[in-house]
This record gives sequence, structure tokens and C-alpha cells, in this order.
Amino acid sequence: MSHGPLTISISESGSLQSKEQSIIKSEVSQRTAILWLIEEGTLVEKGDKLIELNSTFLKDELIRQQITVNNGEAALIQAKENLTVEKSKTESDISKAELDLRFAETDLTKYLEGEYPLQLKEQQSKISIAEEELKRAQDTFNWSEKLEAKGYITRSELQADELAATRMANNLEIAQAKLHLLKTYTHKQQVDKLTSDVQQKKAALIRTRARSTSDIIRAESQVQARQSEFDRQNKTMKKLEEEIEKCTITAPTAGMAIYATSVRRNWRRPNPMAVGDEVHEREELIYLPARSGYTANVKIHEANIQDISKNMSARITVDALPGSNFNGTVSSIAPLPDQHSSWMNPDLKVFNTSIDLDENSDKLRTGMGCQVEIVIETFTNTIAVPLQCLVLVDGTPTVYRDNGTQEGEAISVVTGPRNNRMIAVTAGLREGDIILLAPPLSESEAPDPEQGDNEKDTTEDVQ
Repeated sequence: MSHGPLTISISESGSLQSKEQSIIKSEVSQRTAILWLIEEGTLVEKGDKLIELNSTFLKDELIRQQITVNNGEAALIQAKENLTVEKSKTESDISKAELDLRFAETDLTKYLEGEYPLQLKEQQSKISIAEEELKRAQDTFNWSEKLEAKGYITRSELQADELAATRMANNLEIAQAKLHLLKTYTHKQQVDKLTSDVQQKKAALIRTRARSTSDIIRAESQVQARQSEFDRQNKTMKKLEEEIEKCTITAPTAGMAIYATSVRRNWRRPNPMAVGDEVHEREELIYLPARSGYTANVKIHEANIQDISKNMSARITVDALPGSNFNGTVSSIAPLPDQHSSWMNPDLKVFNTSIDLDENSDKLRTGMGCQVEIVIETFTNTIAVPLQCLVLVDGTPTVYRDNGTQEGEAISVVTGPRNNRMIAVTAGLREGDIILLAPPLSESEAPDPEQGDNEKDTTEDVQ
């Protein structure tokens, strides 16, 4: 039994990791092999080459893609030229259709306002002339009849004047018939014909405009399709060029090159990374830790996760540096169990927890093993006994006090907090009592199996 300070803590093993580090990943979208790899542990500066990946297949694909892009560019240029030609052709067709319509409208106006009035006037003038000539011929014939009756002219001369009068009468009838024909038939027929021409030219203009719009839209759609295809192929080519550049991986910052396989080995890559290994996209390849500070990463069992919280104090010992102790603070606790651990053992639920070291040392390295003790609670003055001293007798916590006999004296106690070695006794013992480390257990005093299992589980939880 001891009387004094008691620290309640959780101890777990883990590894060190730099607080600030660059994680180098493969950004090539396809699996590719490592051609050159920097030696692990090398100190590098920003811009130094770390890894060179095989880019031969990407370069071959880039050549094929460049041919595709060139063909796409040629098709795009041709589509644009076709659009220009189509626009010019449609403008010409529309202009011609508009001109035909104006000519047709002009012809109709010219006939109604010019040709028809002129024709009408000409026919009326001919009728007037024919009437005047008929009147003169009739007067001449009448005068000739008087002269022939008196014997001044011959019968033949009279007949000639009569024939002339008859001819003038016929001319008048013809002129009048032509005027009637012009008004009744020719004028109406010409108006209908010219009006029809105007309507047909209007319809032709509408069809030409519609066809031109359709042709231009089709040509523009062709240009857009060619442009989209060219952009897509060009984007693919740019991506290939970028991936070829990404095959040469350089250091984004200064630091020490540490292989990811040295820090986190898994079933996919159990051996250290080497030249010739294939890597896939987003795979972690190299860590570049900055030596500005370190974090200890541990896995806390689910039974203990409720006992810890952020900003708790911790003590860290590094396996490779015996006698060196570091203080730290809990900086983060994962909200969900570690999936990798659950996959390896479905019954195991552990939570990734990070502890920031308050001190730094040039001897610390990423990946070093360490032991972390997270301090949950500290008692300055309490009575505590080793865990192996405590047994359950009829469900009651019991210790055996040395009374000079081999069996000792059974003492019922009230227990308090515990760590992985000691448990606090809040009642039942007094200072100076000597407790047996190996309490005698008779058959009647043996704890109930279920109670014993519960106590064992509880103890394991505390640990």
C-alpha cells in the first residue's frame, strides 16, 4: 500500500510524425512504374527531383492525340469557312429575292399608273381620229353624190368616195372594239398577272429567308459541334502534357525525403518502395517532414476514448532515445474508429489520436516509435494499492491485510479511480497497513465467474 500522489493515465504505443510535412502523391491518372527514386533520408531543397515515373506510354498517346487535335482543328476551320460561304450565299439569295419583289411591284405600279392609262389614251385618240376621218369621208361622199347628180364627177369617183367612207366607218368600229377589249379583258388580265407576280415574289422572299436562316443555323451548329470536339480533344492533349510533366516529381518545399512505405506499410505494398514498383493515382509516395515540431500518433481503445479529451497533458518517451522524456498535449481525436484496424480485426475499435510535443529535438525523426501516457487525472494525496492485491469476495472489493498469519485479514474496501498499475482506496484502509500482494483465495472467497470477468473487463478498459 502506498500513500501519496496517484496519476490516472492511459498508455499506448505509437509513432512520431512531423507537425508540418508535405505528402508527395502520384498525380498520374494511370498506373505507372518508378524509373528513378531519390535515396531515402536525403535532405532536399525546393525544386529538387524526388521521383521520375515512366512516361513512355503517355508520350505515345500524346502523339496520337496531337494528330486527333490537328484533324479536329482542320474540321473546325472548314466548318467556319462553310459558315462564311453560307452567310454570303444567303445574303445574295435574299438580296436577289428582294430585288425580284421590287421589280414585280414596280411592274404592277408602272402598268397601273403608266402603261394602262397610256394605252387607254391611245385607243381613245384612235377612236377620235377615226370618228373625224369618218365624218370627213361621209361629207366628201355626200358632196360627191350631189356633184355626180349634176354630172360634174363620174360614177367611179362617187364609188371611190363611198368606199373611203365605208373604210373610215370600219376603222372607227375597230378602234372602238380595241378600246372595249382593252378595258374589259386586257387590262384585267395584265393586272391579275402582275399582282400574281408580286405575290409569288413575296412568297419566294419568305422561303428564301427561311431557308437561309435554316442553312445558317445548320452551319453554325456544325461549327459549334466542331468547336466542342476540338476543345475536348485539345483538353485531353493538355491533360496528357500535364501528366507527362507530373511524371517528374519535384520537392515543393525543403525537407528530408522519407518513403511513405517506411511510415505506413500495408498489404498492397508490404516492402519498401523501390525502382520498378508500380504506383497508382493518389498513392502516397514520399513524405517531406519539416523539422519544426513533431506529433505522436496513437490508437486509443474504444473503452478508454470517453476518458480523454483535447488539451489533456501527456508524457512521451521515444524508443530510440532512452531516458529522453517529452511533454505534450492532446491535439485531435478521430470522431470515428480507424477503418484499417477494423478491417484487420472487426472486433477491435480504436480511435486515432494525435499528441503535439511541446519540445523539439534534432534527434527526433519521423516514424520513430514512442510510448505515450495521457494523463486523465492526478491525485496529490491518496491511498492506493496495486491492482493484483484487489479481489472480489461476494461481489465486494477486498484486500488482505497482513496480521502475522499466512491467510491474512480480509478487509472490504471502497475503490476509486485506477490506472494500469494502481487503484485508489477511498475507505477501509488506514495509513501504515501492510497489504498482501498475493491474497489467499479459498473456494468460498473466490469471486463469481461473471463478476470476475466483469472486473477483468473493467481493468482492461482502464488500461
